[in-house]
Amino acid sequence: MVVNFLLVSIGAVFGVLARVLSTNWIKKRMETCVSVGYFYNK
Repeated sequence: MVVNFLLVSIGAVFGVLARVLSTNWIKKRMETCVSVGYFYNK
C-alpha cells in the first residue's frame, strides 16, 4: 500500500512537471513557428 502510494505520488509530480515543461516548450515552438511563417509569408 505504501509503495503504491509513493509510486502514485511520484507519478503525479512527474506528470505535472512534464505538463508544465511541455506546455512551455510548445508555446516557444508555436511562437517560433508563427514568427518564421510570418517572415516567410511577407
